[in-house]
Amino acid sequence: MDNHEASTLVSAHQPCPDCGSTDALSVYSDGHTFCFSCSKHTQGDKSSAPKATQREQVTNLVYRDWE
Repeated sequence: MDNHEASTLVSAHQPCPDCGSTDALSVYSDGHTFCFSCSKHTQGDKSSAPKATQREQVTNLVYRDWE
């Protein structure tokens, strides 16, 4: 089983190269990816993991009205 507890979301709602979804791929700080449309998972490599800027992190947040 993969251990991704220490990784954080870097980028969400990205296009998936495997299934063609325009917004289902998420990229994590350790470099692994997961597509919520086709369930494709790729292994990460911390040395080549993408780095998010603070603006990208804030842009990817989802805000909801909780009643």
